[in-house]
Amino acid sequence: TSRPPKAKSATEPLKPNSQMLVEVYHRAMELMWNYDLDGARELLAPWRSSSCWHAGAYAECAALRVVLTGRRCEAASTLELVRNAEALCEGCPGSENSIAHQVFLAELWLLRSGLQIMLG
Repeated sequence: TSRPPKAKSATEPLKPNSQMLVEVYHRAMELMWNYDLDGARELLAPWRSSSCWHAGAYAECAALRVVLTGRRCEAASTLELVRNAEALCEGCPGSENSIAHQVFLAELWLLRSGLQIMLG
């Protein structure tokens, strides 16, 4: 599989289009489910503050790491990532009627609940 395009120079920001964002998301999911969590997070990081899908996937990577390691210290910071993704998703106008959006929010709520149980 190919990597998403990169900016031509470190000072030139990459201007994503919707197709590229979908490709980045899919590639990150592929990496995540093959336990390359660092690679997935690296792909998702540039858009985790502007795309609810990328923010949620970034939080999922962190939650998967918490499940795999059992580290409570990482659970608190992961919970914050989940809350940030929820806020970004809830602030996305026009998408509240989308089934995909509703399922994604439910997934984030499930992650939040599991992390809160782990933290006590």
